Amino acid sequence: NVAAQPPAPIARVLAGLRDEMRKAGEHLKAGGQRKLAMETLDASLRLAEFGTRAYGLTASQRRPFDAALESVKAARHEVQMGRPGDAAAILSRGADGESADLSGAEASLPRSLLSKADGLKLLNAAGKKLGEIEDFRGEGEGLFAEVAHSGFVGLGEKTTLVPVGALLGAENFVVLPDDISPEAFKDMDVFAR
Repeated sequence: NVAAQPPAPIARVLAGLRDEMRKAGEHLKAGGQRKLAMETLDASLRLAEFGTRAYGLTASQRRPFDAALESVKAARHEVQMGRPGDAAAILSRGADGESADLSGAEASLPRSLLSKADGLKLLNAAGKKLGEIEDFRGEGEGLFAEVAHSGFVGLGEKTTLVPVGALLGAENFVVLPDDISPEAFKDMDVFAR
């Protein structure tokens, strides 16, 4: 028996994107949850934009992110036009969109681009902001991103160290392809899987 390999980190991001699209659609169908739906749509938009620009992906590996981005943009337009039911239908179809073989995808944060990552937002696999990259510490396998975020109730600033090898990069965001909540992340001094 061969043990199943865990999904590639970028595949976890795509799964998180599709989950957020489904949640936004459910919020829209439920009615009266427009604010929550828009927050979830915003998270979907960030993840889709990330995937369309992620370093190390081929054009075919970007295709599901491109399709999701178009679906999210179309759904946002439908919401703005007062048609939440149409938006929910678009999101449902988009979340069930084409599949891609991401098993060999090598999306990462290239070390040559670390200087450009300073100040970028760090997102989790659900598109929620965990903080901003301030600096890098260490070297080689011991290289960590220093991620700044607000402390309790927005007071005080705290940092969490994240191994650079755990991060995926794009020109506009850095993603930690993990399901960690912003609240749990803020309680950590060092992120460890």
